Formats: sequence, C-alpha cells, structure tokens
Amino acid sequence: MIQNLTPTQTTAIDLAVTRLQFNQKESRKLRAQIMDSSEIERELLLCALSPEYFITQYIFIYDAQIKDWIKFILWAQQLDALNLFHIAQLVIALKARQLGLTWLALAYAIWQMLFRPIATVMVFSRRDDESMYLLSDERARGMYRRLPEWMQLDTLTASAHQWKLSNGSVAYAFPTTAGDSYTSTLVIMDEADLIPNLNRLMRSVKPTIDAGGKMFMISRADKSTPNSEYKRIYRGAKAGLNGWSDIFLPWWVRPSRTPEWYEKQKRDILQRTGGLDDLHEQYPSTDTEALAPASLNKRIPHKWGEQCYVEMKPVETPTDAPDI
Repeated sequence: MIQNLTPTQTTAIDLAVTRLQFNQKESRKLRAQIMDSSEIERELLLCALSPEYFITQYIFIYDAQIKDWIKFILWAQQLDALNLFHIAQLVIALKARQLGLTWLALAYAIWQMLFRPIATVMVFSRRDDESMYLLSDERARGMYRRLPEWMQLDTLTASAHQWKLSNGSVAYAFPTTAGDSYTSTLVIMDEADLIPNLNRLMRSVKPTIDAGGKMFMISRADKSTPNSEYKRIYRGAKAGLNGWSDIFLPWWVRPSRTPEWYEKQKRDILQRTGGLDDLHEQYPSTDTEALAPASLNKRIPHKWGEQCYVEMKPVETPTDAPDI
C-alpha cells in the first residue's frame, strides 16, 4: 500500500482532476483509489490519467548524437504541444528541424494504444518507407520495447505496415494513397507540407476521424510551395477561420541551440546559397519566416511586402447585400 505520493504524482493527479472537471467528492475518491493501490496499479492509473506523466516517466527516445536511447525529458514548448495534442481534435504544427515533435506524437500514440483501447492509429509520411520507419523498432516500437515489462501487452502483429496489441489497439503505417476505409482514433501526418497531393490525402483520411478521433499534422515548411494545402490550413487556424489548433516551434526551442549556433548556420547557408531561404525553411525564428515564399530569385524581397501588409479576417457579406 502506498502511503505517500511524490510531487510528480501529485501534480499529475491535480492536472487530471482539473482537466476532467471532477468535483470534490470525485477528486477525493480518485486520490483514495490511487493511495490504496499497489505500486504497479498506482503507476498504471497515473499513466492512464496523464499522458504527460506516462511520457516523462517511462518513454525513451533515440539520441543520434550520443547514439543511444535516452529518457524523453520534455522542454517547455514540447509540453505545450503535448497539452494541445491532448485537448484538441485537429492540430497543425509548424516547426524548425529536429525538435522532437514526431517523437512526441508517436509517444502520444503509444499512450492511446495502451490506455485508450481499442485505439486505431494511422501514420503517414511523404513516402511509404518513411511511414514504415515511424512504426519500426527504430521509432514507435523501439519506444514501446523500452517500457517496463509489466506495462507492455502482448504484440499480436508486428509487420512493416501493422502493429497490433492484445487489447485490440492497432497502428498502421500507410502510403499516402491508402487509409480511407478505417475509423481512426488518431492520424499522424509527418512532414505534411512535403506530402505530394496533400489535398487528396486529406479528402481520404480526414473523414476517418470525424467520429471523434484526432489528427496531428506536423511539418517544417516547404518554400517551393508557398500556397500549399498545409500552409493554407495553418494560416486559417491562426486566423481562427477553421477547426484546427495551430502551434509553431522556432529553432531556439532546442536548448543546445544558442545564438552563436544560429549565426553559424546563417553564415554557412548564406555563403552556400547567396540567400537566407534555406535558413528560414529549416530553422525559422517566426512562422512568418517559415511561411514566406522563397525570395532569392525575386525582384521584390518578401520583407518589403511584409512591411506594408496587415493580416485581416475576410469581410462578412451582409445577408441583405444585392447580387452583383
């Protein structure tokens, strides 16, 4: 029997109680249930209550720099993204490179598969081999295999395109031409701005989550397509014109990236390309930089246009306006 809770466990319970809008009686009952549980039961309850607790306490990710799996310690902006993943149905994330957002989405998918059965997760990327990689032992299944044995369930299927657990939860890695015949609890589109014909994929896949599932679109910007489907959705979300929730993660979110690091990248790209388009595509400071079209070969620099542009919502047409 556990008599005391750690500060981390107490915080996880407090956040869950707030999110679930429990009254005093329900809150006391939950705390009593957790306090009276065995250690393993307590941990399972806390993980089920809080994806943040599950990820920060039990998920490991691969660090390519040290060539080993490390505990997933979330930065503040990653926590913001996770909270948005959890409360919103449709999330579009625009980001700089290598900020761990794909790892975060996969960790959330594993949480769903374990604690929200029977979950159906669909993973897409710009190529079939990339979507299979996201489901592989190097990514999602590798994270799962490093969970404590008492938390893991039996794996019924573990192929390149399908991963099924004994509780009925299943994850699929799909090419961008498939996936429309399922009902999903979560769809992850990685590198969404680089997916060819994203509009066709959206027409096929978005109806699969309309019964209450979630969809995460995660990407860096592709400056060769300034008016892409992905960018239109992001701009619409930022303006409050659609049902999507937006989040932007700049280059400096990664703690190891200093102003000196950024200046080094800037000098290198400027010397190699003669412009800053690649810098703003790979390591943007603002979403305006990320969304701006390539300007290297343009007669009028994009920054000049920015100085005389004010974003406004479309003017609503009066209901009694005459036909033109």
